This record gives sequence, C-alpha cells and structure tokens, in this order.
Amino acid sequence: MSKNLKTVLYFAVVLAVAVLVYFNYSSPSVFLPKVPEKTWVQIDPRQCNMNPWQEVVIDEPAPADDDSLIRSYYASQNVEVFDIKRKVTQEVVCLACSCPTGETVYLLVSNGDVNSMLAFGFQLSNPDGQP
Repeated sequence: MSKNLKTVLYFAVVLAVAVLVYFNYSSPSVFLPKVPEKTWVQIDPRQCNMNPWQEVVIDEPAPADDDSLIRSYYASQNVEVFDIKRKVTQEVVCLACSCPTGETVYLLVSNGDVNSMLAFGFQLSNPDGQP
C-alpha cells in the first residue's frame, strides 16, 4: 500500500470515529438518561460568577468546586440535586458578565422540585430531544 493511501485511510477512519462519537453524545437521550420520579432541568450559566450558586456566603467555607457549590446552594433552597451534567453548547462567547459561559448545566431533581427550579430560571430539559 502506498504511503498516500495509508494516510487517506487513516484520516477516513479517524473521521468516521469522530462522527460516530459526535452523534452518540449529541443525542440528549444518551446524555440525559431517564430516571423514574426525577426530571432534568437546564440553565446556561452566566460569566463573572453571576449565577445564584456562586454567591459567596460570608462565615461559611466555600465548597471546592462548582458542582459542590450547586449542590450546596440548592440544598439550602430545599432542593436535592441528584446528578449534574455539563455540555459545551457554544464555541464562541462574549466576555461581558451578561453573556453565557458557553456551556449548559443540567441538573437532575425530584419531580416535586421542578416548579422551584423553573422559578430559579431553569428550563425543562427533554431527554428525548423533542421540543
């Protein structure tokens, strides 16, 4: 086999794998599995730590990471977060504090907490990808 043919074959295989991975993980039903009695909600966080869970509470030690901040904040609002997933949804974002960070955050909460999460600015996230 010539060197050029091997190179073309290599890139074709890499491209095919990349396309398969993309379509597999771009499907919300794979990314957000259905869980009985629970619902996925989503929000596009803002830059500059402008999100409710990033408010600093004086006299309390700050959790180590953003997921811990989210769990801690919503626990203080009487909402248990069972799972957190993130997905990059925008490649280019502006740097203003009112701009999104470029990712979407998905939280799995009890069905009974959905209205509270909607009041916090979240939207329902449909795992089937249907509008």
